[in-house]
Amino acid sequence: MWIRSAGLHGAFVGAHAVLEGAITLRQLKEGPYFRVLRGVYADPSLPRDHLLRCRAAALLLPDGAVLGGRSAAAIYGAPAPDHADPVTVVLPKGMQWRGPAGVRVHRAALPASDRCTVDDLPCTVLRRSVWDVAALESTATAVGVLDAMVHSGTVDVADLHTLLATAAGRRRSQRVRRAFELVDGRSESPPES
Repeated sequence: MWIRSAGLHGAFVGAHAVLEGAITLRQLKEGPYFRVLRGVYADPSLPRDHLLRCRAAALLLPDGAVLGGRSAAAIYGAPAPDHADPVTVVLPKGMQWRGPAGVRVHRAALPASDRCTVDDLPCTVLRRSVWDVAALESTATAVGVLDAMVHSGTVDVADLHTLLATAAGRRRSQRVRRAFELVDGRSESPPES
């Protein structure tokens, strides 16, 4: 079934819902459902937040692609980007997919050991998510997100040092090192970082 929720109470691919007869094209265009990403709609009772956009993007992902960076970190409980911020998707090297507007695609090596499923969402494992936050975001943003993850106990500062110890020769390792060195977890909000 293309609709990944009971009825139409979650995010769904509009064309699939129409094709299966769960909704008419008129209902899709005139409401009550709202568009989350191109071709993906949602129940109006759902909060319009970044996690909803992650769920919408997950419905469109090609096999092997996963949510990553700040989007994956938000799935693990880190402060989520704003609803309007793009969803970060990690695409294995060599795979071609641009994604709809509102999705930021990052092509990189993506071994099976770096993929998992959390709350029915395909995403990078925690250690990879932490690395990608530091590698893909500005230092200020990365430190704010990572400080919050350390403060909440999702990640330990020692985990960051372990990641750095295995990072020799990895792309963007200097950028990651700079962010990790600034993380202490004592701040209680991103602005304090």
